[in-house]
Amino acid sequence: MLKFLLAMITGLVGAAVLHILLILILPFNSNVDAWSKVENLGEPFEFFPLANEPNDSGLYNEDIFIQTAVCYYILDEGPLQIVANNPTEMWTLAAFDTGSNEIFSMSARSAINGEVNFILGTKGQLLNLRSEEPELIAETIAIEVGDVEGYVALRSIVPSISSLAEAQDFLSNALCARL
Repeated sequence: MLKFLLAMITGLVGAAVLHILLILILPFNSNVDAWSKVENLGEPFEFFPLANEPNDSGLYNEDIFIQTAVCYYILDEGPLQIVANNPTEMWTLAAFDTGSNEIFSMSARSAINGEVNFILGTKGQLLNLRSEEPELIAETIAIEVGDVEGYVALRSIVPSISSLAEAQDFLSNALCARL
């Protein structure tokens, strides 16, 4: 009876460890993660406004009152600049790594004068900018990232349907470009 109980406990522990390992490995073996979906939208350094209904990309605005545009980047050749003119009253910006882990987030309330003006780069790239173009860094929010690949999501919160066009215009005119 003791051998049977020991075998049963060993089997359960082994099954638990196996299931945990499978769950941890799954994101690395899947092409339906957020990074892959964003990367499949098109070329890097371009904001892609998301549709308001489900589509083949798998990325869309689930709530019409939150409009989103995404841009993915590869910082091999230099930092990324994110600028949007005429920002809406309520916007957020979030940066993610390729594992879809949020590495930075900011809203209009905490931005300088409510403006969308960011530079995203590696530690070395930002150090170079601080020494070569200190006035550029002084006028923007610098975001340091550890990985050269990732994506940003710029969102505009729409207070009413009458503001939807303004939010969509804000997102479609946003700039996500290599410096």
